[in-house]
Amino acid sequence: QKVAVIDSGVTPNIRLPHLTGGGDFIMGSDGLQDCDHHGTIVAGIIGAQPATGDGFIGVAPDAEIISIRQTSAAFTPENPRSEEDTGSSLATLAKAIRRAADMGATVINMSVTACVPASSNVDLRELTGAMAYAALDKDVVLVSSAGNITSACETNPSPDWESVTTISLPSYIDQFVLSVGGTTLTADQPYVNTLPGPWVDVAAPAINIVSLDPAAGDTGGLINGEVTRQGTSPLTGTSFAAAYVSGLAALIRQAHPELTANQVRNRIVNSSLSQAESMSHLTGHGSVNALKALTGRVDDGDPLPQGIVATTAGKPAEPEQVSKIPMYVGGAIAVLAVVILGVLALRATVRKD
Repeated sequence: QKVAVIDSGVTPNIRLPHLTGGGDFIMGSDGLQDCDHHGTIVAGIIGAQPATGDGFIGVAPDAEIISIRQTSAAFTPENPRSEEDTGSSLATLAKAIRRAADMGATVINMSVTACVPASSNVDLRELTGAMAYAALDKDVVLVSSAGNITSACETNPSPDWESVTTISLPSYIDQFVLSVGGTTLTADQPYVNTLPGPWVDVAAPAINIVSLDPAAGDTGGLINGEVTRQGTSPLTGTSFAAAYVSGLAALIRQAHPELTANQVRNRIVNSSLSQAESMSHLTGHGSVNALKALTGRVDDGDPLPQGIVATTAGKPAEPEQVSKIPMYVGGAIAVLAVVILGVLALRATVRKD
């Protein structure tokens, strides 16, 4: 299976022998640079090989990882159009999704989140078109982090669509993407900083994360914390929960090649461990159950999403006018030698009416 990681890039690592560069929308390179250290950690959770001396292994270690760098806090355009312009946008996310689909990805992991007020007139045509192209035309499983509560991603008061005050993208386009919230390691409690919303489908571990050390690619060393201005703290965030589910999706596609992308999504949802209804806006249908999803009797559901007929998505129209909104990765960023805040600022494109 090929799992595309649309993120901050992935640094080559001896425990990622099946790593391929898919391109770079930040600096025009091959996608195999990760100054922010986020994408490498995500890739390690999905597909790292085992090594002597530790018990860590990625969920789908035989999968090929395609790294596409779509965001980075380490670079800004030479001639920015505004003070907020970092070069990352919903437009580049849409292009990255199309590229990953055209490169043969069977799963696309997007551990990024753009938050906008529900009252905003956001132009989603290009992003929705790209997601429909990947999910329908190319039969790709799309997985996204639900996002974390931050100053830019304010919490929603209830799980009802009518009460939503903050929209999480791309999770909001729920018809085509599996949105992942976070849980504790025992999966019996939700991760409290999950950005809640009715689009959350399932949940996976989001705290005390261990993955590949981006600064130790030649040794395959591990990392389990980050350094911020507040000190050292464990790795947490829905970015990493999404990575677990992307790895599971790859295993399901390997074990059940007859299933469509939507049926893989249904299998993950329908095999999840149900939790209290009051937690649904944080954990969706419940915590993922990898064993049942892979080997159990599960309702695979319809081959296509509800309300979709088998037609080509087509090229979306160009937006009329655009302005900028902030976009953030959905989890903490691991940095060993640099003191940073634990959030990666990106930018997204919106339409201004």
